[in-house]
Amino acid sequence: MLNWIKDKTKHVIADLKRAHKSITIWFNSLMATAFFLLPEAIAYFPQLQAYIPEPTYKTGMVVLLVGNMVLRFKTASALRNK
Repeated sequence: MLNWIKDKTKHVIADLKRAHKSITIWFNSLMATAFFLLPEAIAYFPQLQAYIPEPTYKTGMVVLLVGNMVLRFKTASALRNK
C-alpha cells in the first residue's frame, strides 16, 4: 500500500512539473481569468455594457465546453510524457 502511494505521488509531481506545457491548462486558465474579470471590467468601464451581449456567460460556457472537448482529442498524452 505504501509503495502504491509513493508511486502515485511521483506521477502527480511529474504531472505538475510539466503542467505549463499543457494547452488545455492554459486554455482553462485564460477562460477562468476572463470570466473572473468580466464583471469587474463592466463595473469599471460602464460603456462596455453596450458591446458585451447579455448572454455572455452562456456563450462563454459553450466556448469552454467545446474548447475542452477539442483539446482533449488533441492532447491525449499524460503531462508527465510531454
